[in-house]
Amino acid sequence: MNEQDREEDMVEALRVLVLVMLGAGGWAAWKRSLFPGTWAHTFHRAYDEERALLAQARKELSTVDKDQRQTEKKAVGHVKAEREKREQRVRRLEREVAHLQDPGRGAELGRLGGLVLYEHMVTASPEARLLPLNGLRARFERGDRVHSL
Repeated sequence: MNEQDREEDMVEALRVLVLVMLGAGGWAAWKRSLFPGTWAHTFHRAYDEERALLAQARKELSTVDKDQRQTEKKAVGHVKAEREKREQRVRRLEREVAHLQDPGRGAELGRLGGLVLYEHMVTASPEARLLPLNGLRARFERGDRVHSL
């Protein structure tokens, strides 16, 4: 083995050693972030039980948080559905009010000379004057000599 091969092997070994040290440092930093306090709290066997209890409590908290998010999501969906129902009802009532305020002529019920009786109004043909009935019911009564509305 020549000098150049030995240098390449040393560089490779050094590269592997640096990667292992970086990995170990990353793992140690991650463990320290999980179990704050002193190095002993993080790594000493005397604190194994406390670390296990802390890990279990975090797991339970994660479960509670997940349940809370699901419950909140359902509640938001329910509120959205109820709001949409309310808005549909308001739109329907607005249409009904608009129809009550201006019902249009409605179906034609009869004619008598220049008068035309519709479901919701009476019109006089030559002038096309409109007389709204405003909820009243009307009909033509034909007599022998007198006709009435």
